[in-house]
Amino acid sequence: MARPPQKERGLYTRKDAEGKILWYCRAYLNGREQRVGPFLTKTEAKDKREDLRADHRQGKVDPDGGWQRIEDLIDRHLTLKADKKDQATQRQFAHWWKARCKAKGLKRVKDLTVRALEEARDDLKRERIKQGPARVSAKQMKRKPPVRKQQEPLGKFREPATINRYFRWLQSALNQVKQTRRELFDHWEWESESRGRTRHLSPQEEQALDSALGRYGPWARLAILTGLRQAEQFRLEWKHVDLEQGLLTLPTTKAGRVQHVHLSDEAKAILRGFDSWQVSKWVFPSENPASPMNVSNFYHRVWIPAVKRTGIEWVRWHDLRHTYASRLAMSGHNESTIAALLRHSTTALVRRYAHLNQPHLRQAVESVAGFGKELAKPTVTGETESETGKKPETVGSVGEGNGKPESAEVGVSEGETFGAPDTN
Repeated sequence: MARPPQKERGLYTRKDAEGKILWYCRAYLNGREQRVGPFLTKTEAKDKREDLRADHRQGKVDPDGGWQRIEDLIDRHLTLKADKKDQATQRQFAHWWKARCKAKGLKRVKDLTVRALEEARDDLKRERIKQGPARVSAKQMKRKPPVRKQQEPLGKFREPATINRYFRWLQSALNQVKQTRRELFDHWEWESESRGRTRHLSPQEEQALDSALGRYGPWARLAILTGLRQAEQFRLEWKHVDLEQGLLTLPTTKAGRVQHVHLSDEAKAILRGFDSWQVSKWVFPSENPASPMNVSNFYHRVWIPAVKRTGIEWVRWHDLRHTYASRLAMSGHNESTIAALLRHSTTALVRRYAHLNQPHLRQAVESVAGFGKELAKPTVTGETESETGKKPETVGSVGEGNGKPESAEVGVSEGETFGAPDTN
């Protein structure tokens, strides 16, 4: 009678809905049971169990982390994000993940699995976003809503970038439980995002837009020279402007921390030309000096009509920031410099401008255009060196025959004969 196969401790199997056998591993760390899986083969489950024990010996695994309540983990993470500017978005992510885990019966961090996250991603794709005009007062209801509100889509689906932000938020929350984070997100397939719109103005388009904006032209020029976002520029206070040091201080930014912007000589000259400091604390005040310029009001009453008058391809105010970054790239600055001036924490978003600063690629293209042309040199007698065995003779000038090369006629160069590109 054949001996039954020996069972290895800490490994067990389960069948999925299709009857396929899947392998799991189990390990006890500090008296806490840790289960990982599924795996397609026994070898993978065994290797994972050994890796788990090795990580525990090195202090990389927190056995108690998986037993934390998901709700408590989300609340602590929300507290850590209290300094972020987009608090409404932070609360939205926290509320969605709490409701999701409660509906699926996920109470502890150890209950989170890759399959559960994949189901959450599918639901995010299928859910429709409730969009439309916000609640208004009875007095406002009597007015006719603007066209942009009437054309707002209702019930559209989330974009791939938005779905990724939901999972980036959860991934950040799981930093407190690094083991679970690695298991869930080390091989996570993120949604494919578009690279974004990188429209930038040419000097001719900038000149046309400056003429159309009139007295607001210096405002747009300042945005091109500094890369300020529209909200950052329009809420700038004079106390945060240091023209001596050539520095702007931004106390409230998208990153949630204080940032600084360097000013060029032209940018300082534009700021010195403003006289709003005499009547307001704001660099760009509204008709009421006590309040800054309203971004939405300026955009629809000044910016949009000016762009339409120019007749150029549609451009947003944020494209002025793209113009700033594009001109930095075209001037030969590297990605780290551009990221620092744009106040980005990484160079990931700066790579969209990399194609504007690649002179080595232009040289490579020109080398292909000139390849082989040196083999087809013309001669006066119609014979080449390969046909006669010696270098062909050319007819010189009188000065050249008298031994005076400085008075000889200059012959036509190879590039001029065959249309080779100018090397200057």
